[in-house]
Amino acid sequence: MPWNYRVFVEHHPPGEDVYTVRSAFYDGGEAIPHSWSARPVAPQGSTADELRADLAMMTDALSLPVLAEGPDSRATETGPPVLPAAARGDGDSHPQGGRT
Repeated sequence: MPWNYRVFVEHHPPGEDVYTVRSAFYDGGEAIPHSWSARPVAPQGSTADELRADLAMMTDALSLPVLAEGPDSRATETGPPVLPAAARGDGDSHPQGGRT
């Protein structure tokens, strides 16, 4: 099952939104995940190189539209990427750029 990291926003009282990174899981070629980790995730690795790779995958999430959990427990796009393509300098988007 393909997965990657995605930025989610949790809507709290006005002005108190919280942005988090979560693992997101996909069926087929969908752009919106069908499920995601219940809690935000932290970068990790058993070596410094694995940690660096995990951080790079999390950074890739900044170039994808922000998601939120809707009232029906489905993810919906709620905003533009945190880091627009022009700021990334590569003009590329990776909706399912994670490990398989």
